[in-house]
Amino acid sequence: PYSLPSKSSQPACSVGDGSSSSSPLVQSHTKEGGNSGKGHGGSHVEVEETKPGLPFTPQREIAANALLPYAHKLDGEALYHLRMIKTNLARSFAAGDLHPGLTSWSIRLR
Repeated sequence: PYSLPSKSSQPACSVGDGSSSSSPLVQSHTKEGGNSGKGHGGSHVEVEETKPGLPFTPQREIAANALLPYAHKLDGEALYHLRMIKTNLARSFAAGDLHPGLTSWSIRLR
C-alpha cells in the first residue's frame, strides 16, 4: 500500500514521534497513513532510504521496530552484537578453532 519516495525528494529526518533518527546509514521518511479501508488510519509508517555512496545495500529495517518502547536502543544493540561477532570470528580464526568456534560465530551473522 505504501510506495518508496523518489530519489529526488528531500528526506524528512524525523521519526514519527518527533525524535531524530540515530542510524548513520539510513535516512528516515515518515508517511501519514490515510483511511485505506484496512483500519490503518492515522498510523505512522517509517520508510528507510540508503545514503548514496555506500559500498553495500543495508538490510531493510522493520517498520514496527519504531513503535517499540526501546526503539532508540536498537541501533546500539545491533552494533554491539556485530562488534562481538567480528571480534570472536577473528579470535577463532587466529586460534585455528574452525569447529565449533568459527562455525558458531559465522552462524550468528544471520
